[in-house]
Amino acid sequence: MNLHTPRLRSLAAATMLAFAAGHAMAEPADGVLDPNFGTDGVTMVAFDTAPANPIDVALDAVVDSFGRTYLVGVATTSDGQRIAITRLRADGTLDTHYGPDDVGLVVAPEQLGFSLTGVSAAIAPDGRLLVGGTLTTNGNQDFALCRFDIDGSLDAFPNGLQCVKVAFDLNGQGGTKADVLGAIAVQPDGKVVLAGSANYSAAITRWAMARLDTNGDLDAAFNDGTGRDSYTTPNSDSSMLRSIAIARNGKIVAAGDTVLSGFSDTDFLVVRMDPDGKIDETFADEGFAVLYPFQTTRDHGFRKVLLEPGHPQIVLDQQVIAVGSIESAPGSGLYEGIVARIEPDGTPSAGFGTGGSGYRVDNTGHDLTFNDAVLEANGNLLVAGTIRGNSNPATTLDYYVTRFLPDGSTDQNGFNPPTGYSLVNLDGANDLANAIALRNDRIIVAGTSLVGTVPPNTDFSAVGLLRDRIFANGLD
Repeated sequence: MNLHTPRLRSLAAATMLAFAAGHAMAEPADGVLDPNFGTDGVTMVAFDTAPANPIDVALDAVVDSFGRTYLVGVATTSDGQRIAITRLRADGTLDTHYGPDDVGLVVAPEQLGFSLTGVSAAIAPDGRLLVGGTLTTNGNQDFALCRFDIDGSLDAFPNGLQCVKVAFDLNGQGGTKADVLGAIAVQPDGKVVLAGSANYSAAITRWAMARLDTNGDLDAAFNDGTGRDSYTTPNSDSSMLRSIAIARNGKIVAAGDTVLSGFSDTDFLVVRMDPDGKIDETFADEGFAVLYPFQTTRDHGFRKVLLEPGHPQIVLDQQVIAVGSIESAPGSGLYEGIVARIEPDGTPSAGFGTGGSGYRVDNTGHDLTFNDAVLEANGNLLVAGTIRGNSNPATTLDYYVTRFLPDGSTDQNGFNPPTGYSLVNLDGANDLANAIALRNDRIIVAGTSLVGTVPPNTDFSAVGLLRDRIFANGLD
């Protein structure tokens, strides 16, 4: 066919556009199960190291530069809890070359006489896996960080330790010296920030932060050489940090919850630290933002903190995105998901969310918690959580995944239309989504699923959802 005449060129172009449009319409939407991941979009992993108590819970998920996904959490053994790790290939199948015995499972450390959880994970600049958790020995709890080689074996830091312990051990009257880790984050220079809480006394629990250098030692450049510190939030009795983000200018932003003095409910907490480990007093009220956007008697809590990219060549304080849950009514024990955008000065971002309040509340279902989130390059926010669809006590818990546009509205057109969210029931019982990660054209959500009741038996679970199919976001 000769396409050199204007009319024929126009017809050919129209035909190709029509074909492309038809092809795009035929593509599955973002947010639906990816049949090429695991088995029909789902992967289940059982450790079952203690047959009488087979409780395995995935709490975090990270993707390495090879596209492999590490699921990290806790396995119950006959000698207490241990860090549990499995690695999935790019297609969601178990990587049996990972860990000992060619079964794709790692339970560590092997020594006896303690418990060690794995609650937060990150990939170091050299490709090794870092896992943070809480070490319990003879009733005493401390922060812990372990390093794993690419084959799943424990790998010593340059200081010779495979797992590093950080103890605050505050000595207030009636205190328990319980130091509980909430999260870790790796800086571009390889230093690792750890955050959580440190019990001070019978009445006070402080939020706590430490930084390790690349040798695995407390960083002498953090907080006047101590490498750690703990703080009492003003007018608060108890505080906990559950997520950390490292800003481009080196500052450390962390979020969690706090209990104001005289109250029993929790409120949102965001703090910002300078790179030297001192509180950044230019943020909010002397470095602390305590937020309760509705009623002070409703529980509030952030589970994830992220930073808006901002201008790539202007190194200023970045806007904060914080994700968590809020009690639907005082004392109800039922929750709604919430996303907050916070300005660099610590105030809610006007124009974002419900009525431009700075907050976006998601009240889908009967009970909904937001547990993790990740920003896409175009500014959209993917959130994973757990939902109970209605008030029937027999209704099971399911994975809940949704996407918000930069203004806080739900992406009802681009993500599993027309609702803008996906509910995933993995096995007919309770499924709790704790983590979310991105791998090119796939969203990976991980957590735990109840697979048996006598005795209670939970396994790691993960799903792969489609993302950015052709023309799905209007930019491909």
